[in-house]
Amino acid sequence: MGEKEFLKYYMEKRGLNSVKEAKEKIDLFWETMFAALEEDQKVKIKGWGSFAIKEVRERDIVELRTKKLTKIPAGTKLKFKPGKELLAIINHEVVANEIEVDE
Repeated sequence: MGEKEFLKYYMEKRGLNSVKEAKEKIDLFWETMFAALEEDQKVKIKGWGSFAIKEVRERDIVELRTKKLTKIPAGTKLKFKPGKELLAIINHEVVANEIEVDE
């Protein structure tokens, strides 16, 4: 599903009046998430998962096509670890009778 399709889907599910309004709400969520990550380096959403900023050291790799040794510079990555309830939804399981899955 692309961004436009997702925004239309979100708009319909939330009863919003326009795709623009849906985009504003989604953008606000991500802006808030990234601001919180900048402050605390980690955001946990119970049952859904956790986002964390991780520093990655510089490392050497061998490029498979050229067989040359290349350095990948140090940097920052965003990691996401899914929570139990999100994994249960993805795997079509029922967790503590809270999630109903249509089959």
